[in-house]
Amino acid sequence: EIAAGNNDNEARTAIEALGMLRDPRAIGVLSGRLAHPFLSKYAAESLRKIGGASVTALLPLASDSNTTARRAARDLLAQLDVQPEQLAHQYLEDIRALDGSRRLHAMEALAQMQSVPALQEEVAERLQLLTLSRDSREVAGSLAALAAWGNSSNVSLLLQLYEDKKYVRHKKAVLEALAGIGDETAFAVLARGL
Repeated sequence: EIAAGNNDNEARTAIEALGMLRDPRAIGVLSGRLAHPFLSKYAAESLRKIGGASVTALLPLASDSNTTARRAARDLLAQLDVQPEQLAHQYLEDIRALDGSRRLHAMEALAQMQSVPALQEEVAERLQLLTLSRDSREVAGSLAALAAWGNSSNVSLLLQLYEDKKYVRHKKAVLEALAGIGDETAFAVLARGL
């Protein structure tokens, strides 16, 4: 109760004590404190001490709208050596979410990681749908992620977007996605346009 309370100093002491106990029952309270500007680092350290049992609570926070919680969760997941496939599964779930902020943060994370072959087709398919979003930020995010996750099945749409005047502000991102995919067809079509 104290770890979830309003007195920051008392909460810090309780959070540190929970870390020393390494009791997985504290994961819910500790992960809830990752969003707190003062207590986040103490909660993160306690979760790190608890170890792998905290991964399930941390994964959804990796796309959280709260920057403090999101950064702490991503750092902890890296420290806990979570497999890229586990992260990719979470990010795939997050880009399917109704919450636009969650989708954007998941696309940002996908753009920064190497694709996982077992999930590449499914992720690329979902990202392709998001290139058609009305939200310009989602279009940009999906194109950036396609540079890492895209495949030859995305090339046709990307070439259409490159020619579409509505996507003029995204031309560079479309080219980067095409370059990331490395499909010969795309290079031939683009080279003819020079």
